[in-house]
Amino acid sequence: PTAAPVRGMCLGLVYGLGGQGMKVSKVSESFGELTKFANAVLAKTLPEKDFKWSSLQCNFNYAAKRHVDGNNLGPSYIASLGEHSGGGLWTEDRGVVNAKNTW
Repeated sequence: PTAAPVRGMCLGLVYGLGGQGMKVSKVSESFGELTKFANAVLAKTLPEKDFKWSSLQCNFNYAAKRHVDGNNLGPSYIASLGEHSGGGLWTEDRGVVNAKNTW
C-alpha cells in the first residue's frame, strides 16, 4: 500500500529538480504576505533572535516515521502545534526533547 501524501507547504527556498537549483517556493510566490507574516512570527518567537532561515516546512496531521532530515544544511528549529498525543522528537545532541507548542 502507498502512504497518503503529506499535507503541507514550504515557505522560502526550495531545491528545484532537474538542475534548477535553489529557487523561491511556489507557495511563497503565491502567498507573499504569508511568508512575510511567518518571518515576523519567527523573528519574535525563536530563541535565537538573529537566526537566519531559508525554508519553513509546515505539515498538517503528519505522523512521520523515525527519520533523519538528510537535506538540512545547518541548524534547525521544530515545533509541534495543536492537540495530539504520542510522537516525540529525538535529537543526536540532546536525546528526546519536548517540541509541543515550543521551539
